[in-house]
Amino acid sequence: MINYITPENIDRTGFVTAAFSLRDPQVRLYFRPGEKYEEIAENNRRFLEQLDLSADKLVTVNQKHTANVHAVSPEDVGCSLKRDRIRDTDGIVTDIPGAVLTVNVADCSAVYLADPVSKSIGLCHAGRRGALNKIAAVTVRKMSENFGADPAHILAWISPCICRECYEVGTEVKEETLGLWGEKAGAVLREDPHTGRTHFDLKLANRLVLLEAGIRSENLEISGECTCCDRSRFYSFRGDGKIINEMGAYMSIRPECFRGEDI
Repeated sequence: MINYITPENIDRTGFVTAAFSLRDPQVRLYFRPGEKYEEIAENNRRFLEQLDLSADKLVTVNQKHTANVHAVSPEDVGCSLKRDRIRDTDGIVTDIPGAVLTVNVADCSAVYLADPVSKSIGLCHAGRRGALNKIAAVTVRKMSENFGADPAHILAWISPCICRECYEVGTEVKEETLGLWGEKAGAVLREDPHTGRTHFDLKLANRLVLLEAGIRSENLEISGECTCCDRSRFYSFRGDGKIINEMGAYMSIRPECFRGEDI
């Protein structure tokens, strides 16, 4: 059994299977060059089998902290875990039942999106750079453009990620945030009154981006857990001192909610 948590608001829609894996030193889900591909493929197969999903229908992307979002075609379904098909991309959207979207995080947030009206979904890797470049909003827009999704109907969930107290940033990040967000930067940048050091609120940043994109506040839920504070349950780049593993975010439309061409 590979442990995971689920976004409850999206799970309640009934048309989506979604999961966020938890820390397990025995299980690697994200492939990096030099690692044993067969072992990681088998771990993904085992994990998805628990969810009644097929590893043969995974859609993977080569994450680079971009604001690029890809609309999945039938040819994309079953992408290799080597992530060599859809490159320089951090968001994916689909209305193809059975296709399994996935991104990986270790302090960054995964943003899950589901529209029960158009029966479409989106998933993006939204760390600081992604948040500042509004990848969650780009993902919402891609769902609207490709599937007719109305932002007012879309449910959103922001996964566990690093909290503001744990996320200290330097002068360059502060200046970048001010340059990109102007007056709004004050909402996500907080100065510690005792140390004078600046902290970045990643959860709030992604929340503001989603609200600006038209997501209703009542349709938006945010995990209260911090990946850095609780390293018994999560991997953390900051807390662990390096990337030793990552959590997997997975999302798929249940086949019984068929829409579009079969795969």
